Amino acid sequence: CTSGTTNSASRLTAYVGLRPVETVLPTLTVISPGDGDELPPSFEVEADATDNLEMSEVAVLRDGVEVGTDTTPDGSRYVIALANLTDGGHTLTVEARDRAGNVKKVDLAITVARLGIGEACTGGDQCQGGQCVADSDSQFCTQTCDLANDTCPDGWACTSAGAGAWRSDGACGGIRASASRTR
Repeated sequence: CTSGTTNSASRLTAYVGLRPVETVLPTLTVISPGDGDELPPSFEVEADATDNLEMSEVAVLRDGVEVGTDTTPDGSRYVIALANLTDGGHTLTVEARDRAGNVKKVDLAITVARLGIGEACTGGDQCQGGQCVADSDSQFCTQTCDLANDTCPDGWACTSAGAGAWRSDGACGGIRASASRTR
């Protein structure tokens, strides 16, 4: 070295060569949802992913925008919770990413639709009427109704919830103080 400095990266590349790049894609199997599924606004994406060397993460994109990742799988199972998706058709892209930057993608066409009266739910954001209630063995969607005008859909009755119940103005589906439902 005549200048007193050296570029060791350049010299090593010239004499030893570059490190080989790992190009093997991860494996990816989407467990749920399925292509073409109709889903509530909040749901979980489950996928199995592995790599020949080391996984980085599994990510979910909605219409090209990343909306969730999981970097800590249970074995090879990754779970990504999605919430508050807008109603309508969407493309979900599930990506398995390894540490070398290789990406395996699976595209799914889904439709997000709020649940109707009587359908099983886990939260009001999933229901068309904005209300998810529980009886002794399940949770289901309902909606507020006008007791005087019976504004519930066909096949459903508007009933008073009674004092001390979850609502005091009435609900579709026969919600009573005992938290049971009728149709």
